[in-house]
Amino acid sequence: MLRGLTDTQRRFLERLETSATVTPLQQQRHRDLIDALAAADVLEPPPPPSLTLAVSDAGPIGLSVGRSAARDGWAVRFIDDGRIEHAPPGTYSTGVIASSRQGAACATVRSQMPQARVSVGDGPADVWVVVSHGAPALEVALPLMTADVPHLFVCVDERGSRVGPFVEPGIGACGWCDGLARADEDPAWPRIALQLGAPHPATPTASADVIAGATALVLGALGAWRSGDAELWRNSAHVLTTGQPNARRTLAPHPRCGCGAAGPVGDDLAARRARFQQSEPGQQ
Repeated sequence: MLRGLTDTQRRFLERLETSATVTPLQQQRHRDLIDALAAADVLEPPPPPSLTLAVSDAGPIGLSVGRSAARDGWAVRFIDDGRIEHAPPGTYSTGVIASSRQGAACATVRSQMPQARVSVGDGPADVWVVVSHGAPALEVALPLMTADVPHLFVCVDERGSRVGPFVEPGIGACGWCDGLARADEDPAWPRIALQLGAPHPATPTASADVIAGATALVLGALGAWRSGDAELWRNSAHVLTTGQPNARRTLAPHPRCGCGAAGPVGDDLAARRARFQQSEPGQQ
């Protein structure tokens, strides 16, 4: 119980009954009282750090991820200059005027959340979600690997989607580790992946339950990484099939990959990363 409060302090406490947040001015005026309240664990924790998420798709999947991330406090950057007519009807809000999918997705999020921090086009980002159809978009991930930018793969096909791995370069399995392991299981996979990943004007899409499930998994991985606890999201992929529970597949750093996650440390690791930077996707 707090005793000996002034009238100003009482009014401050009364305002906190409807809002447990504290402004910078209130922090300055009521430092001792705020310290006592914090010690009693009755104040809301500080907001998460302001981070930027880049989404390499602005169709149904990318929009779902970006919109949910914006609600969760992320600044969202859509990077997809595909034409709006190549997205499924009803993807964007009615009345949106845009020629590109990234512009339409940005306008849709802003129409629903005017205060959202959302933008389009190339620019810096703290973490990426790399969306593709058929095979993981390793060509998008290559510059992220060389720049040590965390990223999460989302790949869809006619059966559902595959979410993962969540990649922190040099720490856990990367997209190339995954590809090499799949090639070990099926030597034809590199050729199949090239065919599946061929450029296509249509945006990746999936059934409503798969999109919802993939979005939930992406936000879970992003939230864990933001809080510094992404270990459970590394070295794994979640497979979602329409109408079925999702399945988790364990991955591992591949000894033939140049990402360094399964390699030596120090100068040897630096040399391997340099070779990785100069390599073409799938040629590790």
